[in-house]
Amino acid sequence: MGLIRTATEQDATAVQALLAQLGYQHPLDAVVELLKRSEKDDNSLCLLAFDGDRPVGLMSLLFFFYFPAAALQCRITALVTDEHCRGQGVGKALLQKAQELAKGRGCKALELTTSLSRTQAQAWYEAQGMSRTSYRYCISL
Repeated sequence: MGLIRTATEQDATAVQALLAQLGYQHPLDAVVELLKRSEKDDNSLCLLAFDGDRPVGLMSLLFFFYFPAAALQCRITALVTDEHCRGQGVGKALLQKAQELAKGRGCKALELTTSLSRTQAQAWYEAQGMSRTSYRYCISL
């Protein structure tokens, strides 16, 4: 596993392909807009992991003040390793990068949510030292 860097508009095709592996089908122009928005927002970050010059992983982060805990937190809003590169340490490297960035910003916790159907991902998160602490409820608007 090589470089991990901030994704830019020029990475839109790679970001689109990795998001599709998570089940998020966005047109390319929408992905470009997502990347532009993330670049402008100091509390949002989209990272790509590379094997040589090939993007093999994506992670997006959101930094926010969590009122009940009176503390800054970091939420991983997307984490995916290319299906052809799983089991090679890409996800682990991205997770370590998230921890490093969160600590550097003074965050007291790193969290993520995942679909109830992603049982393999849940097992992997727990193997990385994460623990299930809550349920997430949602109403689509």
